[in-house]
Amino acid sequence: MTANVQKPREFTGRHMLVIILAFFGVVIAVNLTMATLASTSWTGLV
Repeated sequence: MTANVQKPREFTGRHMLVIILAFFGVVIAVNLTMATLASTSWTGLV
């Protein structure tokens, strides 16, 4: 019987790129959502 040993996956630059793009994608999506909600809920009266 042989043990099926897998070596750990390397953390590459492509992984970091995906993480950074996902992070900024979430930030931009939340900013756009909040800006849309703010502009549609403000009546202009002070």
